[in-house]
Amino acid sequence: MHLRVPMDEDPMVGLRSTFALIRISRRKLHRGQQRGFETRLFFRIRIAKKEASESKLWLRLLGETAENEFTKSTLRTLFKESDELTRILATILRNSK
Repeated sequence: MHLRVPMDEDPMVGLRSTFALIRISRRKLHRGQQRGFETRLFFRIRIAKKEASESKLWLRLLGETAENEFTKSTLRTLFKESDELTRILATILRNSK
């Protein structure tokens, strides 16, 4: 597609306005994409928190039924890490609202 510029006009004026429109469009697109990204990230963090909470439940149940002391201590360590992860994710969700 060829753009025709009348000979009595400065061709740079049209070019500058075209670039200005492109910059504005890119900013609007970036803002829209940023909002979508933040929404998806918030949703994924919420899912990760739910998964970590469920992992805590299973680790607690396994720890209660474990017979071996080594297994119990390993499960306690994993439970503590899962609890810490759940707390971190909850803080992120609370602060991002």
